[in-house]
Amino acid sequence: MRLSWNVTQKEIEDMKKDAEHKIVIIGMGYLMEYIAPCYKKMLGEHLADQVLGVTVDREGLEEKSKNCGFPVILDDNLGALNRIKPDLIFFAPPPSVAPALTETVLKPYYENCRADGREIPMLFAFPPNPEGKFYQSALGEDLKVVNILPNMIREIAGKPSELAGFSMVTLPEKNNWSEEELLFLERFWNPLGQVIFLSPQEVKAALAVSCSNQMLGEV
Repeated sequence: MRLSWNVTQKEIEDMKKDAEHKIVIIGMGYLMEYIAPCYKKMLGEHLADQVLGVTVDREGLEEKSKNCGFPVILDDNLGALNRIKPDLIFFAPPPSVAPALTETVLKPYYENCRADGREIPMLFAFPPNPEGKFYQSALGEDLKVVNILPNMIREIAGKPSELAGFSMVTLPEKNNWSEEELLFLERFWNPLGQVIFLSPQEVKAALAVSCSNQMLGEV
């Protein structure tokens, strides 16, 4: 389904609240730079103070920080989480290391949040695997998690065509997101174009359609 909404006074207030979110990005690479229009629109002038990225790539670290507009540090995921205490975690390591980092980084941090009585962060997981149910099993059934495949279509045959593609937000089988939270997700991803909400069973077919969109224009 795709949620549609008309701007109301309440939603204006909600967008003001969005700008208070703090974000830690684990795996600050190409994809996290690509989605910059989303978090830059949400945070505006607060970007540098409310976002912290972590990368394992030492080369070009200072340039990456300059280009992003917020600090990017080297290989200190838990340090970044404890420093920012984020509302949102963007989890974008290579899929092969995502399970290990879940155990060594995310799990102890979420346990500390609960022990301290703090609200646990929402988790945006960018590898399509593991699915949301893996993170809920590892980090707690109360976890708000979605797998994200951002819209990567910016042009087809040299013409701007963002609306030909769509960002895919895959909700877990045990979906515990409220309507208000789903609207927040749509607001966040809207700068990249259309947003659709999918089940784990639907996402593979939708990904195939998205890839075909890009190829057909070239053919």
